[in-house]
Amino acid sequence: MKKNEETFTTKGMLQAKQKFQTYGSQYLTDEELLELIISPSSKGQESKVLAKSLMDLADGNLSQLAKLDYLDFQSVEGINLNTSLALSAGLELARRRIHEPAPSVVILNHSEKVFQYFKGYFLDLDHEEFMVAMVNNRNELIHFERISIGGITSTIVDVRLIIRKTIMRKALGFFLMHNHPSGNTLPSSADIDLTRKLKSGAELFDIGLIDHIIFANNRYYSFVDEGKI
Repeated sequence: MKKNEETFTTKGMLQAKQKFQTYGSQYLTDEELLELIISPSSKGQESKVLAKSLMDLADGNLSQLAKLDYLDFQSVEGINLNTSLALSAGLELARRRIHEPAPSVVILNHSEKVFQYFKGYFLDLDHEEFMVAMVNNRNELIHFERISIGGITSTIVDVRLIIRKTIMRKALGFFLMHNHPSGNTLPSSADIDLTRKLKSGAELFDIGLIDHIIFANNRYYSFVDEGKI
């Protein structure tokens, strides 16, 4: 391959990768998606050309492509065993996804629902832990994780870390949750200060702190229910 051809190949791959990272996979063409799968093991071959050859092999139809096996893929010059197996594996995963039942959707639109869903994570803990539950614009739970583990009476929470994680998950809102091992539901001055900082910080990125809920055995305190947010 000539030097100018290598430059063109690299530029083409960068364009596909940048398009993926900037706009998401749904904005890539079928050939561009194949190009990204092929590129790690194409060994200098023009991945864009190989992707087009694969689509031509299937008459430009993804359903036809899915019917081919790894030996069919290897009939395209430049497609090696590793690449053909990766393609077959990816198509098999896509088939399995179609037959797999959709996960149940968890709606978090009230403090009671949040308490009932997450109380098991805090029950019987002898130390404080903080968790964040992130939701989309329909209040559907999209992700939750523990963000801090502390001592008996307190724990340190990084406001910037929470906001960064919600941005990474493309959440439009989140619930902050933590427990009081003492059983006292009332928020401390540190709890109140943290809530204010998180709310104002998140608003800078158009992300809403929906509620801050304190778990205390089988009881809870909601900042929203108590008019504190």
